[in-house]
Amino acid sequence: MRPLTLRFGGLRSYRAEQEIDFTDVTLMAIVGDTGAGKSSILEALSFALYGGCTWDNRSSKGLIADGGDGTARAELTFQARNKVWKVTRTTSAGGSPPSVHRLEGVTDGSLVEGSRAVGDAVQKLVGLDHQAFLKAVVLPQGRFQELLQAKDTDRTAILKNVLGLDQLAEVRQQAVTTRERLEPLLQDLKHRRGLLLDDPANSIVDAEARRSAAAQQVTALEQLQRTVREARTAGDNAARKAKEHRTAASRLMNRLPDDIERRYHDLAGLDSRLTDETATVGKQLEDADDDAERLNATLTAADLAGTGIAGVTEALTTFKLLPNQLAELETQRRDIEEEKSAIGVEQAALVDRERDHVLLVTKAEDSEAEVEKAKTVHTNAVSELERCRTLLADARQAARTAKTSAASVGEIQKDLNDRKTDFNDASLAFSHADDAVKEARKYLEAMRRANSAAHAAAVSKAGEPCPICVRPLPGDFVAPATAETTQAARNLTKAEKRAGTAHTALTRAEVANETVRNRFEEAVKAAKTANSERDETYSAAAAALGDFLLEQDEESILAEVRSGAEQTAVTLEQVEAEAKAAHDAMTEGKARLRHDKEALAKRSENLVKLTLALERRRGQVLATYEVVPDQYRLHAEPTAEAIERGTKKAQQRLDELNSIKAKLDGVQKVIKSLRRQSKKLAEDRRASVELPVAELGRLVQSIADRTIGPAEMTGLAAAAQRPTPLSITTDARWALDVLGTVEGLVQRCLREAQVLEQNASTARNDADAKLAGVGITDESELEHRLTDTRTDVRQAQRDRAEAVAQEPICAELDARISATQPVVQSLRELAGLLADGKFPAAVVKRRQRALLGLASERLRSVTKERFAFSNDFRIVDGHTGQPRDVRTLSGGETFLASLALALALVELTSRGGGRVEALFLDEGFGSLDSNVLSEALEALTRQARDGRLVTVISHMRDVAENFDNVLLVTKKPGGSRAHWLSADERDQLITDEMTAGLLT
Repeated sequence: MRPLTLRFGGLRSYRAEQEIDFTDVTLMAIVGDTGAGKSSILEALSFALYGGCTWDNRSSKGLIADGGDGTARAELTFQARNKVWKVTRTTSAGGSPPSVHRLEGVTDGSLVEGSRAVGDAVQKLVGLDHQAFLKAVVLPQGRFQELLQAKDTDRTAILKNVLGLDQLAEVRQQAVTTRERLEPLLQDLKHRRGLLLDDPANSIVDAEARRSAAAQQVTALEQLQRTVREARTAGDNAARKAKEHRTAASRLMNRLPDDIERRYHDLAGLDSRLTDETATVGKQLEDADDDAERLNATLTAADLAGTGIAGVTEALTTFKLLPNQLAELETQRRDIEEEKSAIGVEQAALVDRERDHVLLVTKAEDSEAEVEKAKTVHTNAVSELERCRTLLADARQAARTAKTSAASVGEIQKDLNDRKTDFNDASLAFSHADDAVKEARKYLEAMRRANSAAHAAAVSKAGEPCPICVRPLPGDFVAPATAETTQAARNLTKAEKRAGTAHTALTRAEVANETVRNRFEEAVKAAKTANSERDETYSAAAAALGDFLLEQDEESILAEVRSGAEQTAVTLEQVEAEAKAAHDAMTEGKARLRHDKEALAKRSENLVKLTLALERRRGQVLATYEVVPDQYRLHAEPTAEAIERGTKKAQQRLDELNSIKAKLDGVQKVIKSLRRQSKKLAEDRRASVELPVAELGRLVQSIADRTIGPAEMTGLAAAAQRPTPLSITTDARWALDVLGTVEGLVQRCLREAQVLEQNASTARNDADAKLAGVGITDESELEHRLTDTRTDVRQAQRDRAEAVAQEPICAELDARISATQPVVQSLRELAGLLADGKFPAAVVKRRQRALLGLASERLRSVTKERFAFSNDFRIVDGHTGQPRDVRTLSGGETFLASLALALALVELTSRGGGRVEALFLDEGFGSLDSNVLSEALEALTRQARDGRLVTVISHMRDVAENFDNVLLVTKKPGGSRAHWLSADERDQLITDEMTAGLLT
C-alpha cells in the first residue's frame, strides 16, 4: 500500500480542508512545533483506511475538530495490488449528516460501501489489520517500539500479514471451504449411485428374456380365453333367448282380461242414453241465447248512441251538480269586481302619497345641508379656540424661559467672579513657588562649584575612567558627596515639587475660569434670544385675544373665544336634531309607501290570478255541460230551465233501460242453468263412457304392443293396430282379434324356448372340457393366471426401461465420483499441510530469520557494529557478546533497533512482492546524536530510492536540513495548516532554526 493523495478536514486541529499530495514524493519530513498538528496527519491516514484513530480503533468521534462544523472527513487515494483505490470516510458528532464509508476502484470502477465492508476490503488490500498497521507501517508517537517489544504471538501475526503469509491461511481456508462444499456433493453422488442398479447393461438383457417368455405365455392363454369365452357366450345366448321366450309367453298370458266383450256392450248402451239427453238441453240453450242476444243488442245500441244506462246516469249526475257550480261562479265574479274597484281607489291614494313623499325628501336634503354648514362653523370655532390656547401657552412659556435665562446670567456672573479670584490666587502662589525654585537652584550651583571634584565623579561607576585623570576607577569606588550639596539638592527637589503643584493648580484655575466665561457669554446670548421670543409670542397672542396680562388665569383670557365655540356647538346640535327629524319622517314615509305599494302590487297580481281562475272554472263548467248527450242538452247554455227539462227526459230514458236490463238478467239466469245441465251431461258421459272406453282401449293396445317382441322372436304376425275412426263397436271387434293373436304367440314361444335350453347346455359342456384339458378349473382361474402373466410382462418391461434410463445416469455419476473423490482427498491433505504449526510455521520461521538478518545488518550499520538481533528478537551486544532483552536498551538504542526492524520489514516485503510500500515514523530522532542520526537518515534514504514513501515526523526543524521534501505544519487561531516548503523556504527555515539555536 502506497499513499498518493490525502485530503481531510474537520479533524482534530484541522478545521479547514487540507490536501497533501504524496504522488512524486519518496523521502520526506513533516516538521512543526509541538502541538501544531503533525501527528494528526497520521490520524487522518488511520481514519481513512480503518475508520478509527490510533488510540481507539472502535471509535472515531475523538477526531472531530473543536469549533468546526461537527464532521470529520478524510479521503485517501492509494495504490495497492497494482491498482489505484480511493477510500472516503466521514463521521459526525451528532449523527447528522450520516457517516460515509466508501471504497472506489479508480482503476476498475468497483464500489464498496458500508463501514464493515469497506474495513474488510481495505484490510485485504493492505494485508494488515489496524493494530498491525500501527506496528509495521505507521509508527505513532510513543508506540514506535511496539513491533520490537511485541509478544511472540502478536509479532508472528503481524509478520504473517506484512510478509503475505496470511495468504497461506487464506489458501488453507479456501481448501477447507472447497472441501466442505464438495464433500456433501460427493456423498450425495454416492448416495444417488447407491440407489441405482449395480449393472444396468446385464439388467437390460435379463429383463428382455423375462419379457419374451411371459409374452408367449400371454398369447397362448389369451387364445384359450377367447375359445372358452366364445363357447360360454354361445351357451349364455341360447339360455338367454330361451328365457326371453318363456318371459314373453308369461307376460302375454298375465295381461289377458276375461270380460272385455261384456264391458264393451255395457258402455255402448250408456253412451246412447247420454247422447239423447244432451241434444234436448242443447235445443233449449239455443233458444235462450237468441233472446239474450236480442235484449243485449238493444242495450248496446243505446250505449253506442250515448243514451245507455251509463250515459243517462252521468247526464243526471251532471244536471245535479251544475246549479251549485253556477252559483259559485257568480259569487266569485262579484268578489273580483269588488276587489278591482278597491284596488283602483288605493292606487289613486298612492299617487297622492308619492307627491307628498317628494316634499319630505327635499326637506331632509335641505336639513343635511344646514347640518354640514353648522359643522363647518363649529369646527372653525373649536380650531380658533385651540389656536388661541396654543398662542397663550407659547407666550407664557417664552416669558418663563426669559425669566429663567435672566436668573441664569446672574448666577453665572457670580460664579465667574469667584473663578477670577481663584485664578488670581493660583497665579500668585505659582509665582512664589517659582521664585523658591530659582533660589534653591542658585544655592545648589554655588555648593557644587565649591566642591567641583566630587561633583565631577558623582555619575561615575567602578571600572569606568575617572573624569579627572582618565584612569579606571577602583572596584569599590563610591561617588563622593558633601552634606551641604546633598541638602541643597533635596531642597531643590522639594521646591520643584511645590512649583509643579502650584503650576497644576494654576492651570486648573485658568481652565475653570475660561469655562465659566464661555458659559456666561452663552447665557447672555440665550437671555437675549428668550426676551425676543417672549415679545413675539405675546404680540401674536394679543392679536388674537386683545390686550391681557400673563398673570391672569387662562379661563378669563379665553372666555370670549370659548363662548363663541360653545354657541356654535348649541346651534349644531339644534340643526342636527331638526335634520334627524326630517330624515326619520322621510325614511318612515318611504318605508310605509314601499310596503303599501308592494301590498297593492300583490293584490293586483292576485286579482289577475283570480280572474284567470274564474275563466278556467267557467270553461270547465261549460265543458261538463257539453258532455251531456244532445237528446238531454235542450239549450246551448246551462240555464235552470234547460237543466230541469233535461233531467226529466233523462230520467224517463233511464227507467226504460232498467226494464230491458231486468229482462236480460232473467234470460241470462236461464242460460246459466241450461249450461250447467249440459256440462253435467258432458261430465257424466266423459266419466262413464269416454274414460272407460279409453282405458279399455289402452289395455288392449298394450296387449297388442306386447305381441311385437314375441312375433319377431317366433316369426309370426303381431296383433293389428286399433282401427279408426274410433267407436265402441269397432273397438270391441278389434279386442277379440288381439286376444286370438296372443294365444297363438304364447304356444309358439313355449315350444322354441325348450329347443334353446337344450343348445345352451351343450355349449357349456364344451367350454368346461377345453379348460379341463389345460388343467384349469374355471374362467376365474384362467383370468388370474392371465393377469399374473401380463404383470410379469409389464414388470419385465419396466425393469428394462428403468435399466435403460439408469444406464447413462450411472455412467455420469460414476464419472463424477471418479473425478471428485481425488480432489476432495487432495484438498483434505492440503488443508492439513497448511495448518498452523506445520508448513506456515516453518515458512514464518524462515522469513523471520531473514527479517532478523536484514534488521541486524541495518542495526550494526547505525550502531557501529555494536548491536545485532538474535533469532528470538533479543539484542546481541557486541561489547559483551551476550543477548539482551530489548527492554534494557536506552531510548536512543530502542529507536535505532525499532527503525532497523521497520526498514528490514519494508525491504523484505519488497523482495517478495509484498504490500508495504510506505513507512511513517513519528518522533524519536531527538534522542540520537548527529552521527547516529546521519546513519539513520541514510538508511531511510536507501529505502526511499526504491520508490517507497518514507516519512519522518519531528518537532525539530533542523531535521529539515536532511530532506528535500519538507511539509511544514503550523497552527493558527483558525486551525492547523500544512504546506510543502519551496527550496528557499526550506533554507530559510533551517537558517532561522540555527539562528535561534545560537541565541539561546
